[in-house]
Amino acid sequence: MKLSDYAKKAGISYRTAWRWWKQGNLTGHQLPSGTIIITSEAIDDNLKPDLIACIYARVDSAQNKDNLDRQAERLIRRSKRKTEKIIAELKSHRQ
Repeated sequence: MKLSDYAKKAGISYRTAWRWWKQGNLTGHQLPSGTIIITSEAIDDNLKPDLIACIYARVDSAQNKDNLDRQAERLIRRSKRKTEKIIAELKSHRQ
């Protein structure tokens, strides 16, 4: 699997995957063209299941409170990590 595909599957940036490769945390080989191939055995071992996601949702008024809950739920569903912390903020404008 190409390093870019590995990064997408792992839910990390390409730069982070490249850094892990340079540090020797990923198993694979580099082709003469420069393409980095991560071996299939390394894929499951190197994915970091202990990484967590913190979800932040915010709306600007009390009228949108229902949107706040839907927004947080949508972010949780899209997260590829275990969600440990959810922050929901209802910002009211006082003048």
